Amino acid sequence: MLMGTSTDEATSFAMLDRYLDAGGSFVDTANCYAWWPAPGNTGGESETVLGRRLARGRRDQVFLATKGGAWVTDPDRWRGSGEATRYSGAGAGTLRRELDESLRRLGTDHVDLYYVHVDDPATPLEETLEALAGLVAAGKIRHLGWSNVRTWRLERVRTS
Repeated sequence: MLMGTSTDEATSFAMLDRYLDAGGSFVDTANCYAWWPAPGNTGGESETVLGRRLARGRRDQVFLATKGGAWVTDPDRWRGSGEATRYSGAGAGTLRRELDESLRRLGTDHVDLYYVHVDDPATPLEETLEALAGLVAAGKIRHLGWSNVRTWRLERVRTS
């Protein structure tokens, strides 16, 4: 989460290498990691550092997960404010754009798992699901997930 911000690149690379050398394989990040540690952090730093390390090899050893829908457009406004953060949401165009940006930062043509990071009740569930189905069909996503969602909403997602 803090790779590229509080954790510098060299340390991040070493941590990832030790993890993979020990047999780990699941690597989870998000497009918004990590906008909150300090002024100047905007999000995408973790994906960028992971992408630079994976470009040196080992992508085939990693089950790579990332998330979209929680991008913060004005992090300096929300950092430390205590107010509810405004997220980008799970609209079709947002998810397509954010995934493409994540793939660019990660230096890969697909992720193994893509989560909707924050539930977005303002966007029709059908719109979100159709966009995700299109991204799966395009080969950009292998598996889908949802985080930060209430159980009743997740059941609705599951049965849609």
